[in-house]
Amino acid sequence: PIPRLPPLPSSLRKIGGIGKVAERVLSEAVGASTCGDLLEHRALVVGLFNPRQARSYLSAALGIGGQSAIVPADDAVPGQKCLSQERTFRPTPPGPALDARCGELCSMLLAALLDRQLQARTLTLKLKSSGFRTHESTHSLHAHYGAHSPVPIDKLAIRLLADATRRFGAELRGAGMRDEYRLLGLRATNLRLARGEAREGGLGQYLRPLGAQVCAAGGG
Repeated sequence: PIPRLPPLPSSLRKIGGIGKVAERVLSEAVGASTCGDLLEHRALVVGLFNPRQARSYLSAALGIGGQSAIVPADDAVPGQKCLSQERTFRPTPPGPALDARCGELCSMLLAALLDRQLQARTLTLKLKSSGFRTHESTHSLHAHYGAHSPVPIDKLAIRLLADATRRFGAELRGAGMRDEYRLLGLRATNLRLARGEAREGGLGQYLRPLGAQVCAAGGG
């Protein structure tokens, strides 16, 4: 049986990624106001929302951080099309603080790939400004990185971040907006299994009986 959290005394808006609109939709459509409610009505959540939204809500209810695609029943091929980690924070200008967050996300993404025994060939960096504009930069590596791979991504991610803040920052300043950022994310795509057999882990084992689908390529 799926592990269930006790009902929380606070609203769902205390959970990252669930805002005022999502809280109202979940309340009116699902009758959920706590994490326990979401898990209790998980079949309804999967039926009413697209796979990515459903996974996000149920991940939050289970206390699983980050975002990842759902693994289908066929373990012979890598069912996940993307795996990502992102964090929101107070508006932060380019510099050491933003670089440090990027380094943390690299470690988190690599740990997630190792947990699922996956390797990736492409890395995408996502930035959201304090004015809610979004920018993405993508780079394909010469070799796969991730589980059991010696290929590093920290320097590449920092380079992508520096290039993104330079180009995106100029665009923001040209529009009279502040060169500050409130969200940073890293997404791994072009996945393959690191070994001959897949390893599910994470939320996939709970959603699999409900028939959820993999995320769209490039999602996250």
